[in-house]
Amino acid sequence: MTDNPHDHAAMILLTRPQSGSERFCAILRKHIPEAEILISPLIDIEYICPPPHLSYYGGVVFTSVHGVGLFKNYDVPKNMPCFAVGPRTAQAASDAGFLVRTSDGDAAALVKMILSYPNLGKLIHISGEHSRGEVAKYLSQNGRQCEGMVVYTQTAKLLSSHVIDAVQEGGPLILPLFSPRTAILLLEQITPVPGSHIVAMSKSVAEPFYKFDQLGVTVVDYPRSDEMLKAVCNAYKAT
Repeated sequence: MTDNPHDHAAMILLTRPQSGSERFCAILRKHIPEAEILISPLIDIEYICPPPHLSYYGGVVFTSVHGVGLFKNYDVPKNMPCFAVGPRTAQAASDAGFLVRTSDGDAAALVKMILSYPNLGKLIHISGEHSRGEVAKYLSQNGRQCEGMVVYTQTAKLLSSHVIDAVQEGGPLILPLFSPRTAILLLEQITPVPGSHIVAMSKSVAEPFYKFDQLGVTVVDYPRSDEMLKAVCNAYKAT
């Protein structure tokens, strides 16, 4: 899908799952309303099991908004503690009814934060099939019993033919990328033209692009959506 095409040299291509791309697009519109933004998700989220019985656990660990989404239509026990990896996941968990403690960083920062809190008993880490950081493993190794539970799949998708055509006919791209897997899936389908700019959530996301000449690569200082937004806007305005 294409929103408000115009003459600017750089198009912004969003490849997160549909809901995340639409949400990020809406925020971008407020800051750079003239931008041409293409949306073509490279991953579909599909839940594969019902929520666990939370009464068996002392707290829940979330490393993505998608994990929280499993509880959208279920009642969460009152004052059920959870640990969330960042502000967006924390807000989703709060909206779902959890009592939230938030880490302002990546999985390693989340583990460090959890270990700094009193032991709540057995924890459960809710994740997708392609989860990084081995949160449950590191918590358990450091004396905090934690069970891992995979609750959704992340099915790879092809870029839409409309987007492929636009990319082939157009100029440089600005590519906000939030996960290493998305970066790999993208490169299996297109090679960004010289002058394109990668905005990466982490060094591991950016790494596949360093082999290409004449690509700009920005890795945000903190793995948060607001940092990604700022970096994408800066990249756009610099083209």
